[in-house]
Amino acid sequence: MLTIYTTADVPAYLDSAAVRLLAEGRTNFTRFGLGQDPLLASGAGTLIFAWRGDRILSTLAVALTGAGIDVAQDGVCLTMTGADRATAITRLRALLAEGPPDPVTLAARVGTKIVEKYDEQLTEELLNEAFAARSLDVDGAWDALRGLLDNLSPDHHTAGAHPAFVPSWDRHHDAPASSPARPAGSKAARAPGRTETPTSNRFRSPVGGFATWVGVVS
Repeated sequence: MLTIYTTADVPAYLDSAAVRLLAEGRTNFTRFGLGQDPLLASGAGTLIFAWRGDRILSTLAVALTGAGIDVAQDGVCLTMTGADRATAITRLRALLAEGPPDPVTLAARVGTKIVEKYDEQLTEELLNEAFAARSLDVDGAWDALRGLLDNLSPDHHTAGAHPAFVPSWDRHHDAPASSPARPAGSKAARAPGRTETPTSNRFRSPVGGFATWVGVVS
């Protein structure tokens, strides 16, 4: 996705709506300086753009939520609620310093793991192992986290540098969900008190128009 935003190519197979969304995404990508810094203020929170795939973003979301941090996966980014830039950086550095966790231990923090046809027949231990193998990428997540922190711009998004981004919601929905969305591929509702890996497309990040279109047709 990062390559799409940083190049000028327009794929021939895009229809007019997709071309418009691509242009919108590229315009906002440049406007908010996301090519120079992966963090963006959004109201009382911070958007975190690791520019990695769903497995890595989901892994980071589970790890951060397990550390008691209010975070959700919103399309191409993570949203850390109630955290300004400095707080978000401190929390991300603390997570990196802890080192990568055991994938199975991390999977145990996820409430809803029943995805495949026969998952209901598995014990909790086997279910954790299966979920960790197919839905988490701990090594990739920590590599992404390290790269994200290395790419921070110390002078980026200071007061007045850019307007704080205020997320817009899909016109078909009135408000964000009150709790994180379920793990990628999951069909079950969230179990109370358990961590989820949110993958909602209802949120439109500043570059999310084209990303959402890609998610719909893929």
